[in-house]
Amino acid sequence: MDTATPERQHPIETSEPNKRLLRITVAFAVVAIMLLAGIVLLAGWISSRSDRTSGLPPVVERVFPGVGDAMLRQDRVGVDVQGTYWCSLTIDGIRIPDDQIMGAKET
Repeated sequence: MDTATPERQHPIETSEPNKRLLRITVAFAVVAIMLLAGIVLLAGWISSRSDRTSGLPPVVERVFPGVGDAMLRQDRVGVDVQGTYWCSLTIDGIRIPDDQIMGAKET
């Protein structure tokens, strides 16, 4: 009967090129995740800004309160328009007289 002893199995040692590849892969994954997070944050910021004036003429720079914002009865309501433009303000179908509007065009 042959009594050959089985060879002992040694733990697999990771070679230096494999360690380097692993480090590169982990670094790439971390950078990709950070880049993706930055893109998501930027897209959210851009969409929150564009919602404020979507559907309005391009001369409108800002409306306040913003679309969907809650407000108190005494809060300011208004619109900022580009340089030489002026506008009238209508709220719930009622035109606000120019003498009650700050910065209204003098007639």
